[in-house]
Amino acid sequence: MDDKDKRDYFRLSDACEVSYLVVSRSDTQSKLADQFFDPDPNFEILREIHDLTMDSKEILQGISDKNRQIGSYLHNLNKRVELLAQGLNSRSDTRHDAADTQISEGGISFISPRMIKEGDHIVLKLIFHPSLLGISCFALVKHCRLIEDSHEYRIGAEFLNLEPGSQRLLGRHIIQKQSEERRERLRKRGGHFRH
Repeated sequence: MDDKDKRDYFRLSDACEVSYLVVSRSDTQSKLADQFFDPDPNFEILREIHDLTMDSKEILQGISDKNRQIGSYLHNLNKRVELLAQGLNSRSDTRHDAADTQISEGGISFISPRMIKEGDHIVLKLIFHPSLLGISCFALVKHCRLIEDSHEYRIGAEFLNLEPGSQRLLGRHIIQKQSEERRERLRKRGGHFRH
C-alpha cells in the first residue's frame, strides 16, 4: 500500500495464510474470486462458522449478563464449534503456514517468495488465525519490494471489488482484533477493559 493507503485505513498486524494467483484485469470484472481456487468445502464452512459466531457475540453477552450459568454453557458450546473449525482447517489440503501480514479494510501487505509486478492484478485466498476467517478477493499490486538479506518480497496490494459480505466480515475481524490488542495492552499495564 502506498502512503495514501496507509492514511486512509487503520492497519494492523495479523497472522494469515495467503494464497494468490496473478490474473488479468478483465478477470477481476467478469469472474468471482472463488472460481480461481479448487473448491474447498472446509473454506466455505469456516467462513460460515465465523460469520455466525460474530452474529451471535452480542446475543451471547446479553444472555451471560442475565444468566451466568446459561451464558457459560453457551460459551462452552461456542468453544467446541471453534475447536471443530480448527480441526477442519488442519485437515485442509490447501493449508499454508500463517505468516505475518499487515491488513486493513482497504488492502493487505504480505510476504511472497516470488516477485509480482506493480500494477498486476491478483486473486487472493486469505485465512486469518486463530479466528479462521476465510475471504477470497481480487487486489491490485501497489508495490513489490525485495526484503533486505532475504530472497522474499513484501507485496502491498489494494483490494478491488470486495463483495459486501466479505467487506463486512473483514471489518468485523479488524474491529475484533483491535479490541483484543487493546485488552492485551491494558492487561500488560495492569488496567481494566470494558466492552
